[in-house]
Amino acid sequence: MTWVLAALLLAVTIPAHAREADQFTRRPLMLDGLSDSAGGLDVWINLQIQQSLERINREGSARRYAGAQELGAKELVTSIAGAFLDPLLPELHTRVELWVTSPAGRIQVDLDHPGNRGIYRGTSIRQVHWSWFTGVSNTLRIGDALVGVDKLGHFFAQGYQYYMAAQELRSEGLSEALVRSKVRELGHSMELGVMGFKTMAIYSPADLAANWDGWRFWDSLVGGADSYIIQDWSGNWIQARPFSMVEYARSDWDEVMNPPYAETPELAARMQERVAKTCEKEQQKGVFRSAEKPGDEPRTESDSYRLPESALPPRATRIRFECPMQR
Repeated sequence: MTWVLAALLLAVTIPAHAREADQFTRRPLMLDGLSDSAGGLDVWINLQIQQSLERINREGSARRYAGAQELGAKELVTSIAGAFLDPLLPELHTRVELWVTSPAGRIQVDLDHPGNRGIYRGTSIRQVHWSWFTGVSNTLRIGDALVGVDKLGHFFAQGYQYYMAAQELRSEGLSEALVRSKVRELGHSMELGVMGFKTMAIYSPADLAANWDGWRFWDSLVGGADSYIIQDWSGNWIQARPFSMVEYARSDWDEVMNPPYAETPELAARMQERVAKTCEKEQQKGVFRSAEKPGDEPRTESDSYRLPESALPPRATRIRFECPMQR
């Protein structure tokens, strides 16, 4: 009984980005009904940056008065990250996920799937581990992309983990190409471990895409040629350009356009059954899905966010989100 209570507690408290997403089950309704959330997200995110800079500048004045050393780029990023990440569990909780799913956020998200399980309905605890209890993450639209709320957590939290790892590797004198390679390996290990197979029985390339793009954001926050934040003539930090989520959110954050891998062929087969049943029910209602293609430019080799499929365990099986009679 104790483990059941613990599992129920986990289901209530687990953050969205530790859940899996499902952009398939209700996709026609999402495509037609979800409004673009990019504007609301941008306002909130830019506000966090600006409020962080106000605090940093107040503290900077006190440091200069005391003759203390100014913040470096890494310390500045870490200070701003505090506005987005939970202080106790920064890898698992982000304030943006909580805000988006709260009434204060006023962001339109897709309602929970029937039974809150979506394509995972009918799977067993043995097959899907903790996701049997936690259900699926809600979905929102950012520009033309349908993305799980979990991807916002990956963008800010795992993107920040990537950033800190990259800064450490750069301090050791590694080339930028090798830094990128090591960061890809870090993301791969996360999806093989507690962010994927070990807890949810799913390895998500879409999560890895959001992680990578989050690293791009944190890496460009300060110190680069096109930084978001610069110092003015007085030594204060100011925001030089606004953040825009549509610069980052892509179709490869979408679990349908960039499908996940199930841990085992048995789990993949059960999920494919749910896909087939969903297609059959829609077609009985006269709903026929249109084939979709990514609307983004292909990523360059240096911007590749994942290792090749051969790096996955041999029993990992990719899910195919296709209806047999797509238009």
